[in-house]
This record gives sequence, structure tokens and C-alpha cells, in this order.
Amino acid sequence: SYGLEHLYCFSVPVLVFLNTLYFILFMARALAFYVFTETIIGLRTRHYSRHLINILAYPVFILCEIIAIMNFFVKTVFSISDDGLYSHGIFYNEIYLCAFFYVFISLIRIFIYRKKLNGYGILSAVSFNIVLILGYVLRILFPNYIIMNFFSLIAIIIICLTFENPVIYMARRGKAFNKIGLIEVLKENQGKKIPFVLGIVINNYSELREIHSASQMDTGILHVCSFFEKNFKGFMHFYLGDGCFVLVSKKKVQADEI
Repeated sequence: SYGLEHLYCFSVPVLVFLNTLYFILFMARALAFYVFTETIIGLRTRHYSRHLINILAYPVFILCEIIAIMNFFVKTVFSISDDGLYSHGIFYNEIYLCAFFYVFISLIRIFIYRKKLNGYGILSAVSFNIVLILGYVLRILFPNYIIMNFFSLIAIIIICLTFENPVIYMARRGKAFNKIGLIEVLKENQGKKIPFVLGIVINNYSELREIHSASQMDTGILHVCSFFEKNFKGFMHFYLGDGCFVLVSKKKVQADEI
């Protein structure tokens, strides 16, 4: 868009290159949002890779990328005349159909596997996909304005605040991950063997909390988490509440060594 507005600053081959690159990355972005949706639902495993939607998703991406790359040789998506006149190619609308395809299959997967997310996660996942739909529609209606990046940014902000926000995965007491963090680790390693998982529980935690006061027990939890942090640097440590701790390591460790 910038190049077309400043036609005399760029040659036609450069404009063709820049716009073709835009459509190549446009499709890569659509696939990236779909892959992220798969990830948060926990479908990035070999078990789910044979599903029909997955079988269709990547060939569609490859086909769209081929259409975009072919624009260097044949005007498949757009053409630019020597006078700087921009016109749509025969496969211009197919690029947007592919983008809508990824959003819709993302929403379908969210609906089918909604039990893998909590209510807040479902709302967030649906929200950023709807934002993308709105961005695509406005991009089609107002092709002369670069507004898709704005909606993509909103979608990324929603993702960062809901799924990538470290506060969500940190325990309120102690420098450790919480139960949500542990569940996410287990989801990421679904179908794989985790070499070492050790649970540690403080006996009679509720009674000790009543005897020694909540503030003293919270201080004790902080000390325990600090101890884990200093002495078990190769481990992920979690505090699940009620005096329950979990140590996770991707390396094989003998429990007796702990």
C-alpha cells in the first residue's frame, strides 16, 4: 500500500515483489493463528495429526502459498501496470477464502474440544478469532487501507493477556508455578513420558496453618519455594496450594537422590 501510494519511489518489479511478499506472509499469519488455536486446545500431538481437519489444513496452506508465489511469473493474485494501476488477479479472492477457512476450522475445533479449556479460555479463543474475521471483512471492504494489521495486533494482545500472561501461571504464595501451570505442562507433554515427577505434601497443613497463623505458614511456603529454586535449578517447581508441591524434570532423576 505504501509502495503504491509512492509509485515514483519504486519500480514496478519492486512493487510486485513487496505485494507478493505481503500475500505470502498474509497466509503464514493465518496459519500461525490456527496453529496457536491447536496448541492451546492441546491438539499438537501425533494422535490428533491424523484428523481430517489437520489433513486439510496444511495442503490448503501450501496451495495458497504456491498461488501467491506464482504471482512473480503469472498474475495469479494481482497485477501492477507500468502506470502503477493495481488490479486483482483471478485467484485474489481465494487468498481471503483460505484465511476465512483457517478461522472457521479454528472455531470448529474450539467448539469440539471446548472441554479442554475453561470458560475464560474459550471466551478468549473465540474472541481473537472473531477479531480476525472482522479484520478480514474490513480488509475486503476497504482494500486501500492497511487495517488488517490493527486487528491482528488486537488478537495478539488478547492472546498475550489470556494465554501468555505469566501471572496466570504463578502461585500467589511462593516463587513457583501454580496448578494451571502444571496442567499446561502436562498438556504440552501429552503422549510423551515425563522422566521425573515428584509430589511433596506438608502433613496436617490445615492444622498447622491454624496453630501457627496464616502469615507464618505463607512465609514458610516462600522459604520452601526459595529452597527449591536455589537447589533444584534443573527442575520446574509448582505449588498447588494446601501445602502441596510438585517437582518436574525433563531429565531422569532418581527419587532417592532428592
